[in-house]
Amino acid sequence: MTHMSMHRSIALLATAGLIATGSASSAFARGKGPAKITLSAKTAPDPTSRMCMPKTTLGNTATREMPDTICQTRAEWETAGVTFVIK
Repeated sequence: MTHMSMHRSIALLATAGLIATGSASSAFARGKGPAKITLSAKTAPDPTSRMCMPKTTLGNTATREMPDTICQTRAEWETAGVTFVIK
């Protein structure tokens, strides 16, 4: 597995885990601020790994011009206001 495909796999697993567990449910509520997302320590990617999430994760800071799915590093999501809680 190449370095890039490993990062994509991690991003896909993290996204699937968020959706499957409902941890990102607050991300889908429009009109609120950026989401607070809980990740398990086992599945939490390092801050440089890319994570793909719906633009609604950004709450009311999302714009129509943004793609429906945004892929950024965890650090970039945090800069945008998304809070990650690692348990």
